[in-house]
Amino acid sequence: MLKNKKGNFGLALLLGLIFALVPVSVAQAAAITFTGYTAETAYVTPISIGDLTTVGGKASITVDNLPVGAIVKVYDQSSGGKLLGSSTVKTGTSATVSLSGLNSNVYVSVTLESVRSEISVGPSTLIDANVVAKNNAGISDTVTVTGVAVGDIVKVYDSATEGQVLGTATVAKAKDVAVVSIKQLGTTAGSLYVSLKTLGKTESIRSKIDYDKELVTDELPAGSSIAVNNAGVSDTVTVTGVSVGDVVKVYDASTEGQVLGTATVAKDKDVAVVSIKQLGPEAGSIYVSLKKVGENEATTRLKTDYIAEPQTYELADHNIVIKNNAGVADTVTVTDLTSGDIIKVYNTPAKTILLGKATVAKGKTEAIASIKQLGIASGNVSVTVTSPGERESETFEKGYLKEDQTEPLEVDQIDVINNSGTADKVTVTGLEVGDIVIVYDASGTKLLGKATVAKDKTEAVVSISQLGTAIGTVKVSVTSIGKRESLLVEESYVAEVQSSSPNLSDISIANNLTANDKVTVAGLAGGDIVKVYKTSTGGILWGKATVASGVTQAEVAIRQLGSGAGEVWVTVTSPGTLESSRIKQTYLAE
Repeated sequence: MLKNKKGNFGLALLLGLIFALVPVSVAQAAAITFTGYTAETAYVTPISIGDLTTVGGKASITVDNLPVGAIVKVYDQSSGGKLLGSSTVKTGTSATVSLSGLNSNVYVSVTLESVRSEISVGPSTLIDANVVAKNNAGISDTVTVTGVAVGDIVKVYDSATEGQVLGTATVAKAKDVAVVSIKQLGTTAGSLYVSLKTLGKTESIRSKIDYDKELVTDELPAGSSIAVNNAGVSDTVTVTGVSVGDVVKVYDASTEGQVLGTATVAKDKDVAVVSIKQLGPEAGSIYVSLKKVGENEATTRLKTDYIAEPQTYELADHNIVIKNNAGVADTVTVTDLTSGDIIKVYNTPAKTILLGKATVAKGKTEAIASIKQLGIASGNVSVTVTSPGERESETFEKGYLKEDQTEPLEVDQIDVINNSGTADKVTVTGLEVGDIVIVYDASGTKLLGKATVAKDKTEAVVSISQLGTAIGTVKVSVTSIGKRESLLVEESYVAEVQSSSPNLSDISIANNLTANDKVTVAGLAGGDIVKVYKTSTGGILWGKATVASGVTQAEVAIRQLGSGAGEVWVTVTSPGTLESSRIKQTYLAE
């Protein structure tokens, strides 16, 4: 029910539209007195509308005898139409409406506000037992209120009256709880003040709610932390019996100090593993603390001891094989190892220079370190092994022999052919694949040529441009893979061979009158070259011809020998030999 200020129950009197759309002429608007409406008891004076006045190009209408709160509106039509202006009586008894752009009659209405009636509503009720304040550490604090309804508003203040709002929350759809989040209440215990505003009611009186100081996580129990001191890889500290979100920190001191590492317990886990770059090779202690979600870090750290980094066992003599090669890289092979082991070879036990290293491959038990050259002579190296997670072993000094020298050749393995007109050849037999044959001059200083024994072969043929026409000697060596060059072996060779001159009976000459003259030499072999000269020495070469394969003679065509009788000089040069001496043959006149 509504209740008016006079105490009578019922609807307050609404005057509504007192004067509906009374027309006023633009040209001449006379004063009008309104009657015929029922006024409130407190207001019975008739309303009057003044003349339409124009000042500075703007028109206005004043309505008098109105109560405070009355609203005057001016339209351009008797119903509907455009609102040209309005004014509300705020003080006094009149309202003036300013108008613009008038070109016809206007229509005025007055609306009076009814007497206000009071509606009483009750305050909201907050039950203290439904409020829980949680003073967290490291995360926002919370005030949780249960037993509330959708749309209810919870506010948290810092004092019983006035003060600041610390936080607010509205109960969401399908919920019966409100949680107010507060950045931080502080580390110590204290009080806050909570109110509830239910729909249709005023905000409740604030309830004082106490909260405890922030919690501190308990010290880790003995035995819950294990430190592993690795070598070459990160060290680890493993903490068991923890919960999701817990934070573990590892320090180098029981108080203050430096944080060596930290880890947060992952979802579905009950263990935290902190990785630390290196604790150091020697034994020592670290200090571990725990911080649970919503609590402060434990004030007492759990001391955890760790042992020195383990050292890989020293190698034994029988595990190491050294090969001091010549011409190719030297090797140090270490056996009886495990995948991931690393061997290192140094020049001395002091490990002054690292000569080479190698890692044992997966599924293997040995590693081979390649070294460019240890040197020709014998010597010593120092070898270590390092297993994963362990320190390098002590060095083991191992000796090696001088480089092997290839055995020298036997003379009967060498064959020298001193050709004429083509490359000379030195052939060495009884060799192995990869052997290198080198041929030097008689002094053993000038390199004449070399060759390598090919796959599936047992000999090497060295081609030499020319040894010379006379007899002589060469020196030959052989170098096997991984060995030094052998001593030089001397081998002689004969002078270049001279071809035999042709028989006179095998030479025929045709001195033609009308065709080219011809010199034919028979009794030859394929590849033989016949030359015909004009004189016994020097002189003009009339012509030459080569015996074709499968043929035993050659025919030299000469443009003209002359009309009279005469003589020519003929030579033969067989492949790989010197040209024969010239032999004279005569011919008849044409």
